[in-house]
Amino acid sequence: MYQRPTGDSVHPFNMPAVTSTQPSQACETPAESSVVDEADIEILSALREIRGGMKTIAETMIHMARQLETIENALRRQSNCRR
Repeated sequence: MYQRPTGDSVHPFNMPAVTSTQPSQACETPAESSVVDEADIEILSALREIRGGMKTIAETMIHMARQLETIENALRRQSNCRR
């Protein structure tokens, strides 16, 4: 039975390797191959959607940063006028 290390010995390099007890399934039948292909297509589609969303978020953040810079500059000018 595995005993978790304690103290200074708790470190990722000290942890035992996780190994699979399942035999490798290197060969696929044509039916399994087509299922995997469909799953891969769905995953790629989802990743494209995520990438698109992240791009939109990044563009929005850049726009907001520019707006904040404009506000900051306006406040500095206003502060300089009061002196």
